[in-house]
Amino acid sequence: MPKEVQFVVAPPYQGDISCIRLDSATMAILQVKEGEEVLVTAMPRFGLPAGRQARIKVARAKVADEGKGIVRLSSDIREFSVGEKVIVLK
Repeated sequence: MPKEVQFVVAPPYQGDISCIRLDSATMAILQVKEGEEVLVTAMPRFGLPAGRQARIKVARAKVADEGKGIVRLSSDIREFSVGEKVIVLK
């Protein structure tokens, strides 16, 4: 079974391009390193499959974001919105 973690999308950091920021604990759970890709998919709603997904390169979260249960997607990634719940898989 693939490893997956659920998060809420937080506002992006200015200057980030084509990346998802994950904290070190999440990177360890998913067994990924910076520069590797993860699959991000929208949480299903009302029992219906979400359908939206994207493969995105991993960047390390800033210290202030460690352990908060959030991910930051760069602003060029349009599939997901701030405040939306997503699933991240390796």
